[in-house]
This record gives sequence, structure tokens and C-alpha cells, in this order.
Amino acid sequence: MTFPTILYSFSTRHQVVEFGYGLATNHWGTGLFSEAADVVIRYGFIKLGIQKIQVFTRSTNLRSINSVRKLGF
Repeated sequence: MTFPTILYSFSTRHQVVEFGYGLATNHWGTGLFSEAADVVIRYGFIKLGIQKIQVFTRSTNLRSINSVRKLGF
């Protein structure tokens, strides 16, 4: 199952959100995550006026770590 990239746990006081995602294995390596994440992140900063977006991933999930690092996290 593929989950959309989302912004959640929005703090209006601090203008901070968490960025969450999930992707079915058959979509890994296709660029789908990077493309969708880029749109969601830009929307958060530009349209919602968010000041900070946080991403959490498991320390053992190297593919996820590399993917979010490419996005600037």
C-alpha cells in the first residue's frame, strides 16, 4: 500500500510540522517519493507559511535516510 506524503502535528504556535510518508515496495526507486515530497514541502513553506518541517525515520532505514537527505533534511 502506498501512503501519500503528508504534513501533520501542526503547531500553530511554533509553525512546525512533521512530515510523514510511506511507500509500497513496488514504488521504491521510481522517484515517486521525491517528486511528491518536493510538492508537499514547498506547499507547506509557501502556502501554509510553515517555518520548520521535521522528519523522523528509523536509524536502520538507510534508503529513507538517504531520500530525506536529498530533500535537504
